[in-house]
Amino acid sequence: LQSTDIVWAIILAEYVNGEDLGVVEILAAFLSGTGSFLIGLHAVDTLETPLMSILVNLLPPLILALCLSTLRMGAQELFRPDNRLAGSISVVEFTAI
Repeated sequence: LQSTDIVWAIILAEYVNGEDLGVVEILAAFLSGTGSFLIGLHAVDTLETPLMSILVNLLPPLILALCLSTLRMGAQELFRPDNRLAGSISVVEFTAI
């Protein structure tokens, strides 16, 4: 279920940050989702796990993707030249924070 992280990250990048997605990003998300689906099909045959536990295990990748998109949105804001810092923060300073 952790492999669904890239799918959530791409969805949130488009809707939260307004990023333009290319063919490579969409293909990567599709292949990752397909792999998760195939593993899930195999797990249904071999495991007897209630649906609620599977849904609970889908939450951490979603939360991680939300944190990633929020961090990216904050970084974009800091690097903009028309903000309060005038874009003066460097990549090294941002990484150190």
